[in-house]
Amino acid sequence: MKLFLRNDKGAALVTVIIITTVILLFGTILVDVSIQGLKLTKHSRNVDFARYAGDTAIENWFNKIEEKANDESFINAIFNEPNYSLPSNDMEVKNLAIGIVNKIKESLNKRQFIDVSAVLNKSNEVEINGSKINKLNGLQGLNYNAGDAITGISEVRIATVTDGEDNEDIAVEAVAAEFNGEENTLTVTIGITVNALYTDGIYSADNRFIYAEKDFTFKLPEPKSKFELEYAILTLGDLYANRAIGNVKGDVNVYGTFPKVLKDPKQHYYGGIYAINEAELNLMGNAYTRSFIRTGPYKPRALHTGGPYNETDGSSIHIYKDAIAQNIQLFGNDTEVAVYRNAYTFVDLEINSENSILFINGSYVGLTKGRTAVGEEHPPHDNLSGIVNSAIIHNLLSEPSQKSRIFIGGDVIVPGGTMRIDPNTGEAEGQIEDASTAWWDSAVGNGPFYRLYDIDITKEPDKYHETLMNVYTNQGYLGGHMNFFQVSEYRVDGFSDWFRSGFYTNDSLKNQINAKINSLRNLEISEAKQDKKKAGEIKKISGAWTYALAANGGLYQYSNESGNDLKKLEFLKDSNYVLDNIFVKKNGSLVLKYDSSYWDLDNREDLGLGTITDNNANEAVWKILDSGIVDDLYDRTQPFLVREYGNGIWDTGASDERFELFRDIIREIEGIKSTFRTITTEHGEKRYFIEVENDLVISGTDLAGEDEYYFVYNTNPSNDIIIKGSFNGIIFTTGTVTLEGGANVKGSIIAAGGGKYNADGLFEPRAKYGIDIDESTLNDLDSGKFAGVIFKDEENGGTINVDFYLGLEPNDVLGAAGADFIGRYEMLNKAARINLLQKLNECGIDLRRVF
Repeated sequence: MKLFLRNDKGAALVTVIIITTVILLFGTILVDVSIQGLKLTKHSRNVDFARYAGDTAIENWFNKIEEKANDESFINAIFNEPNYSLPSNDMEVKNLAIGIVNKIKESLNKRQFIDVSAVLNKSNEVEINGSKINKLNGLQGLNYNAGDAITGISEVRIATVTDGEDNEDIAVEAVAAEFNGEENTLTVTIGITVNALYTDGIYSADNRFIYAEKDFTFKLPEPKSKFELEYAILTLGDLYANRAIGNVKGDVNVYGTFPKVLKDPKQHYYGGIYAINEAELNLMGNAYTRSFIRTGPYKPRALHTGGPYNETDGSSIHIYKDAIAQNIQLFGNDTEVAVYRNAYTFVDLEINSENSILFINGSYVGLTKGRTAVGEEHPPHDNLSGIVNSAIIHNLLSEPSQKSRIFIGGDVIVPGGTMRIDPNTGEAEGQIEDASTAWWDSAVGNGPFYRLYDIDITKEPDKYHETLMNVYTNQGYLGGHMNFFQVSEYRVDGFSDWFRSGFYTNDSLKNQINAKINSLRNLEISEAKQDKKKAGEIKKISGAWTYALAANGGLYQYSNESGNDLKKLEFLKDSNYVLDNIFVKKNGSLVLKYDSSYWDLDNREDLGLGTITDNNANEAVWKILDSGIVDDLYDRTQPFLVREYGNGIWDTGASDERFELFRDIIREIEGIKSTFRTITTEHGEKRYFIEVENDLVISGTDLAGEDEYYFVYNTNPSNDIIIKGSFNGIIFTTGTVTLEGGANVKGSIIAAGGGKYNADGLFEPRAKYGIDIDESTLNDLDSGKFAGVIFKDEENGGTINVDFYLGLEPNDVLGAAGADFIGRYEMLNKAARINLLQKLNECGIDLRRVF
């Protein structure tokens, strides 16, 4: 039997190896776990540091926003921009909050670098920008003590967001907003999202998005008056030019003189924008007046007694944009008024003088269809719009009076018409032609048809017009050879952009207009009587009227059984049409209220007339005139004073409330004039505020240094300010400003034109009250005694210049006002206002809340 014995030698070594291997494996796992734990710990700590750095950066950004909220100049600058105003509804509150936040975003740095170690090594309470940062202890359950060894910089960026058009913006937004009208504050909840990164050189924590929001309260500026300075000249008295040549770059606004009595037909007792004795006024902007745009004194042939009649005046007014007035009326012989764009009158276009031209290159819009006051049977002479070429009536049918002509290049809208006036009562007795006067070469004599017609117009106006058209069709010459409407050879076309770029520096503009005016002046009467309508050149006229227009050597009837010579509007609906300075808000921005779409009859379903044709175009136009434009233009011509139609007299009662705006300006200036600063210049200390104590004469160039702008302020209506030299800045006076030949003003003039203080110490302007109708008062009117701003020639001569645009061309005016204005030509006057007020602010005079 064999016996096998086992040999156990070496077994222990294997066991040791196995055990060692197992231990090593477990050890490796434990080490890896420990390393991963360390990594997680480090990473977690770095995440905390990134979060902490993000919180710190947010706090810094919030501090910056708080600084803006407390910065009065920042808020004032926002409210000096055209798109911002005090909110009146929830949408405006939202838009204002968004606008403020957008301006704040422009001032924020897009990233910050936070030195975490610097924060942790200072006792855990660190002051940054005046605020203490909270302790780090306890973040995510961990405990970091001052003195811990931490090195590294955290980069924190404001996150970006993208809109639907892939436009990027930083993630700072207005989350909510609340306007407190009583305290005049806006509380905006602003949210911010940041992306924080922290690294200690080994471990990184990035893309840590942190969001926070905070309420900020902005104290808004006190609501300023509705008045904003947008004029080269604003006067409550007349703008009066005598023998002078004056160029005004910018708009003018003139309240103007008026007679107390409404019904008196003596229209020459109205002032307004008044040129006399060969004066030349070139108004290179819009002209607004509640009274007249007029030339010359009223000295017609019919009132002349004794000796040869040789009255002449020779004055002219050229308006480069629109004219808005009660009347545009020529009284003096050999005068002219030219409107390069469109004309709007509350009452008439009228000529009473010989050899005179009223030239409207664009369209004419009469604004008043005729209203009667309580207790009146007929509308007064001053309360309906017509085209009245009555030169022949005032001058005994003279040949020179037949050469006085009215030209309208665009649409012709005549809602009222020409009325025969009772010379004793001033009441309208009956309507003759809408555009007069129809001349008849008849068997019984030559002259105005309505004077040769033997039926009572007051009782049978329709019969008058029926007979007028019957005679026109069948009996000799009858027509209007003193009015020319839409005759293309007299119109200057192709100037649609003149009002946008360079219109007031383009000499060719006036040259072209003058050439057309001279063509009209030189036209012989026999040639003017050629009936262009019958000849087929102008078969119809676009516009609106009721009966007939005497024009182009013929007559244009609205409608009867035999036909219609009217067609729908053509010129006002052109895409280049614009009515300046009247704005509405759309989507938070200011846009012009009236553009070509307002007059586009093919797209005015809102009028409720269905398809508008030539046969119902009148009704459409009358509805358009009732939809706001008339009231808006009244408001534009009456910033401080108001007059309305009363029973036989002008009612000025509403002026009491409106004139508080003017008094508020005085109160505001009195309240802030002590804050006007003295400026250090290379020539020493200088003050740019001049408060007038007695009459002030400005001569030479001392008040017109480069980038030096002054504020001249006068509250004594007896003080006169006379400018013989150059002046930069704003003149505000309760008295009168006279500019003599060679005077140059860069800036603006505001003049009340005299008055007195009442028992309560409140200023009352003379212009608030009408004048008496008597010879002495008329002499005062014709000599400029009721003017607020006077242009007069002196021995030195020279052209008088007033420039609201400070020597800049339109594009430069807009660019100087800021990026929001570039390319927005409708904002030209608002931009010019900002530029002028900024110039004064740089000279230590902040009037931005005043004007």
